[in-house]
Amino acid sequence: MTVDEAKHKMDFLKKAYQKLIDEKVDSGKLVGDGVMGEWKAETPIDEAYKDMIEALDLVIKVLEQTRWIPMKTREMTKEEKEEIGFDFGYMYDCPLPDDGQEVLITDCYGNVEIDTFCRDYDGVYFEENCDDGEVVAWMPLPQPYKTESEDKK
Repeated sequence: MTVDEAKHKMDFLKKAYQKLIDEKVDSGKLVGDGVMGEWKAETPIDEAYKDMIEALDLVIKVLEQTRWIPMKTREMTKEEKEEIGFDFGYMYDCPLPDDGQEVLITDCYGNVEIDTFCRDYDGVYFEENCDDGEVVAWMPLPQPYKTESEDKK
């Protein structure tokens, strides 16, 4: 499942649940002034909808954290060249890691490895793979494993 597919399913599920709530309000079976998420679950169907919405929300978060982010570039504008005082030839036109962040990278040769992203007077680059164009995508490292008891702390 892609992030977009999961978001589409989440929207559908939220609309279906909101319709269920609206029908209960219209029929007088549910009274309140809240919005979805603020209603107290009244039936097993309500609980199931809320559980599915919560599970899909988690799926979306996981998918967003575990997808490759392509390294896209574009030509520098005249203003950027003047502001920076140097013509790098291109600018990255994609989300980039934070300075010093270790991430997974994949290069144009199909290799996958951990590298550190750097921002300094030389520009932005990956520490071990600083040749232009070699890194084609990156993704954040997953969080370290925690046992259930560690997770509750």
